[in-house]
Amino acid sequence: MSDLTTSQATPKPRRRRDAPDAREVALEALVRLETTGAYPKAVLNARLGASAMSDADRNLARELVRGTVVWRGRIDWVLSRFLSRPLENLPIPIRNILRLGAYQIRFLDQIPDYAAVSESVRLARQYGHTGTARLVNAVLRRVTDRQDDSLDAEVEPVERVARLGSHPAWMVRRWADRLGLQETESLCQANNRVPPVILRHNRLKGSLQTLLDRLAAEGVRVRPHPLQEGFLVVEEGWGLFKTSVFLEGWATVQDVSAGLAVCLLDPQPGETTLDLCAAPGGKTGFIAEKMGDRGRVVALDRLAGRLRHLTENVRRLGLQSVETAVSDALTSGPEGAFDRVLVDAPCSGLGVLARRPDVRWRRQASDLQEFADVQIQLLSRGAGAVRRGGILVYSTCTTEPEENEGVVEAFLATHPDFETEPARDLLDAGAADLYVQTWPHRHDCDGSFAARFRRGR
Repeated sequence: MSDLTTSQATPKPRRRRDAPDAREVALEALVRLETTGAYPKAVLNARLGASAMSDADRNLARELVRGTVVWRGRIDWVLSRFLSRPLENLPIPIRNILRLGAYQIRFLDQIPDYAAVSESVRLARQYGHTGTARLVNAVLRRVTDRQDDSLDAEVEPVERVARLGSHPAWMVRRWADRLGLQETESLCQANNRVPPVILRHNRLKGSLQTLLDRLAAEGVRVRPHPLQEGFLVVEEGWGLFKTSVFLEGWATVQDVSAGLAVCLLDPQPGETTLDLCAAPGGKTGFIAEKMGDRGRVVALDRLAGRLRHLTENVRRLGLQSVETAVSDALTSGPEGAFDRVLVDAPCSGLGVLARRPDVRWRRQASDLQEFADVQIQLLSRGAGAVRRGGILVYSTCTTEPEENEGVVEAFLATHPDFETEPARDLLDAGAADLYVQTWPHRHDCDGSFAARFRRGR
């Protein structure tokens, strides 16, 4: 039984089917997440693309992966009550089989408990042996008993919210210190919801009303997002990405929080604008659209593959003013003096936990300052490319002050030729004050931050 306590062992299945089912595909994605850190959605889509599975099984596989990752903290707590050893000491495939089974039992009413248990036992035999199958069977049968899951009275409030809301305690604690415990609960709930698809109207193609009419004709039902005109929340839209209106570039997917950063930049027709960390390119496209596709938009990124995706999206939108180049801003500064520069910096991603639920289990509190150190370097690089009197915007998709206000303060302390311009003077949005700050539970969008600076003449 020694392999039951070796968490590093990741045995391959003893038997593989020609057409693996939804649970097996979901398990492969979860194992890849733990062993390589690969983004589960990308792994899952690649696996499904090579499979002959039905649409129903594809949807189930996606639901199993997302749900198991979102609720991993709460699931692990439930499982720990029925295990005689730490869950982390089990082989990676076996602990993820337990998580998949527990998710189906506790969160998916449409799947009978007996089916969740029996299919999990089958996977345990396939990826382990008779002993692991017995373990999975015994534990999941106890999970089906639905014993009282209430926490002991002595569990502190932060830990209670962390367990029931399935977030790391360190994350919950820092939010509670800033927002209070009740609002933190609401934030955790928002992070656990399936985020909506949000479309941005490409106004260069025609009027918003024409877009709405065409979407309706193709069976896509939308509503306007209250934070910014031209952003539409998709309420019903099966096959959206195959519709002619989408393929012709009338709209693109972009969260309204990302759009607010471009609105704060406020690029004008005929100007030269730099997007320093451009891929995957949603903001680049919006910049070009707001410039009427007149002028020059330079999009830089250090990864050529990501820039290819950007180029494909720009082409679909019908934009001609965008130029791309592979460049690592940390090692080589951008050349030229630009009217406006956007630094959409890599960050911890704690504002997009609904779209990237795996991030909550991969980040540590110590990561925040490491990101901030890089962000300050990137912002300084971007500042060097701004002409006298020009505009610089710094944005992130995180809610954490070390990466947001802290970076702004550090930047201004070393760049006296720049001054902050209040976001509220440019944006008529509920999220704009001195800076732009959105929260998932307050604004029905991703969490984000943006600050605007002007360089002195």
